[in-house]
Amino acid sequence: LTSSSEGLRNGSQTSLLDVKYVRISLLVATILLSAYTGSLLGPPVSLRYQKALHFPKTDLRPVQWGCNTLTRGVALTFDDGPGSYTAQLLDLLLQLGVKATFFVCGRVAIRQPDLIRRMAAEGHEVGSHTWTHANLTHLMATNDFAALDAEITSNEELISNLTGRRPVYIRPPFGAVDPELHAYLAARGYIVVMWTGGCLDWFFHNMTGVEMPAIINGMADAGGLLCFHDNSLAGDLLEHLEELIRVLTTATPQTTVNPQGRRILSLRECLGDEEQLPLPAT
Repeated sequence: LTSSSEGLRNGSQTSLLDVKYVRISLLVATILLSAYTGSLLGPPVSLRYQKALHFPKTDLRPVQWGCNTLTRGVALTFDDGPGSYTAQLLDLLLQLGVKATFFVCGRVAIRQPDLIRRMAAEGHEVGSHTWTHANLTHLMATNDFAALDAEITSNEELISNLTGRRPVYIRPPFGAVDPELHAYLAARGYIVVMWTGGCLDWFFHNMTGVEMPAIINGMADAGGLLCFHDNSLAGDLLEHLEELIRVLTTATPQTTVNPQGRRILSLRECLGDEEQLPLPAT
């Protein structure tokens, strides 16, 4: 019996040692696997952000989703250009005395430099929409910092050279922005601008039947920041933009669900940047 008891005790001790060994082995394997997968996936977000910046963090201005003023004003913005309708659009805005903002893509702007110069000369804001219309959040998430920097820097240099002013506003393509990209762009001196209405024209190409009712009746009474596109598909927009502006700015007779009689604002007026954000020198 004694020898049998000792055998059981020895067997139990061996089993406990085996369990401990397995647990330690699993722990070590988990640590090694985490280290390995971490090297594949890249550093954590905060480290990716620091690596991308190459300079200190800055205080973040919020992403601008609409006007900061409460004047019932409306700001007009156009993405993706310049395109085949941009010259006519500029003619119309000049005729109506309206100032707008153009978020331009470098790969098309470089082929029509005179239009970029004209935008600035006629008092419009020229902002950045990157060089190739890239998804910047994807570039940051995949650690492709060279491409991220190139998208911003190349367009910035082109706009600066053509207008004599460095762009201060940027609209990330697809409206794709996350906290890390926001911090990166802010550290580079950009204000991220989104929209409160519009951005339907690229899909519907139906201003009177779909887009104008949605824009006008869906806009907050305090005002809005509208998004359109002046690319090669902007024919319907150009045909009906004057009508949209007329409806927005007409108080009586009231022809819409919500009262209008609004004023068309520049982006700087819309965001309250006229005095706080002087035009930067190149």
